[in-house]
Amino acid sequence: MKPNLEALRAEIPEYLTTHGFALFRGYSRVYDNVPTVEWDCERFPDYQQFLAVAAKLSIELIIFRDQEFQEIQVNTALEDLEDSKVPYEDHREYENLLRKFRSYVGFACAIEMTFDYEGTTYSFELRTDWYKDFQRISEELSDLADDDMDEDNPALGGYFSQN
Repeated sequence: MKPNLEALRAEIPEYLTTHGFALFRGYSRVYDNVPTVEWDCERFPDYQQFLAVAAKLSIELIIFRDQEFQEIQVNTALEDLEDSKVPYEDHREYENLLRKFRSYVGFACAIEMTFDYEGTTYSFELRTDWYKDFQRISEELSDLADDDMDEDNPALGGYFSQN
């Protein structure tokens, strides 16, 4: 059963406060420079199991983040598409695909909870299937746009002035 992130974005904070955790609404900690262990959300998507582990470790503070899908994400992907040299047929297909994602603007696309224990961050993250698809497409286009920009603006090509 796929979790409903819209329901969970309200349910989890309530669960945290009623079960004695301190709730801190923070930003994603994915890019922190600390060792991180990710919960297996594919096989164990129940957030209560993750929080039961935190409780056993006497963790009091849970950092919670819910991400809402924004139109700027679609616009950025469309800009990357324009900056790439994708063949016309593929370009139209990507464009149509990306425009369909606009129907998800305003919906929860990801939920993340983390806690720290003995120098390691423990992370629980759920993402909707449609958001995973969007991220995959967006990363493909970003990579294509970067590759095309590198071709248009090559580095000095090994030439330098000796003056």
